Amino acid sequence: MELINAQRFKLLGRTDRIVKIEEKRCSLDELGQYLLKHDCVEEAYVLLITKPDKRNALAAALVLSAKGKLALASQKKFSFDRQLKMHLKQYVEAIVLPRKFRYLENLPYNSQGKLNKKQLEQLFD
Repeated sequence: MELINAQRFKLLGRTDRIVKIEEKRCSLDELGQYLLKHDCVEEAYVLLITKPDKRNALAAALVLSAKGKLALASQKKFSFDRQLKMHLKQYVEAIVLPRKFRYLENLPYNSQGKLNKKQLEQLFD
């Protein structure tokens, strides 16, 4: 919120990471927490991306556990992605499942310890 004067203000947008996908509200942080419940996932960050057709979709950047790295190495990425989606279906509707997954050694943090969200967004271009 930006204060213009004593009687007026301007709303600047949401900061709680709740987004709408196909008219369904979902919390990106909550989806990340559900991913962390899977024993193959060590760290998770879910973000909103805009596809070339101007539609919004969800994407997940994940750091896998040792078990997750072995599972990914032993099967195709498509199968591993599907396994994670099946896990998430226990908690959320199919419409709000991440469409893209990227597996990283570490999430990108800057020198202040803040997550570099721009760098994560570039992974899904």
